[in-house]
Amino acid sequence: TDTELSGDATPGAALLDDGSLLVATGVAGTGKDVMVAKFLPDGTPDTSFGTDGSVVVDRAGGDDTPRSLHLQLDGKILIGGTTGSGAAADMAVLRLQASGAVDTGCGTAGWQTIDPAGGADDGFVVLAGVAGQVTIAGTADMGSHLDIAVASLSIAPEPGYWLLDSGGAVYSFGGASNIEVEP
Repeated sequence: TDTELSGDATPGAALLDDGSLLVATGVAGTGKDVMVAKFLPDGTPDTSFGTDGSVVVDRAGGDDTPRSLHLQLDGKILIGGTTGSGAAADMAVLRLQASGAVDTGCGTAGWQTIDPAGGADDGFVVLAGVAGQVTIAGTADMGSHLDIAVASLSIAPEPGYWLLDSGGAVYSFGGASNIEVEP
C-alpha cells in the first residue's frame, strides 16, 4: 500500500511478545492523520489488525501528529501526540483496541485532549501505569519560550472512560527547548 507520510510526525513503535511490531506515524490526509500499522515477525502486514494491517484515524479533519506509542497491560494501544495546529494545538492521547479499532468508550471518540497552557501545546511522550493511569508529557508554548507540560489521566468509575486528573501542569525551567526521554 502506498502511503504519503507527513514530514514532522515522529513515529512510535512497540515490539509485542509474539515478535510482531506496532508502528505509529503521521500520514497526509485531511490535514495530517494518525496511522498505526502492525507487522508480523516476518515483516508482512498483519491483516487481522485494522484494515489489511493498518488503521488511519482523523480527529475532526484537523492536524493530528503522533509522537509516541505505548501498550497498556490489557493490550490496548495509546498514541500520544498533538492535535490541532498553531495556537489551537493541544496535547492529545488516542486509545485503540488491540484489534486496531478506536476505543470509542474513552474520551471523545477515543481521544482525550489536554490544553494546560491555553495556547499551543505539544504532546511528546505517553505512558500508562499499572492501575490504568495515563500520563502525557510535552511542551507548552509560553510565547517567548517553551515550558514542560505534564497531564495525568485515570480510569473513571464507569469502565472505559478517562478522567482528567487535572488540566495539566506547566513547569518552567528557564525555557525548555526540547524534551529528551532516556530509557
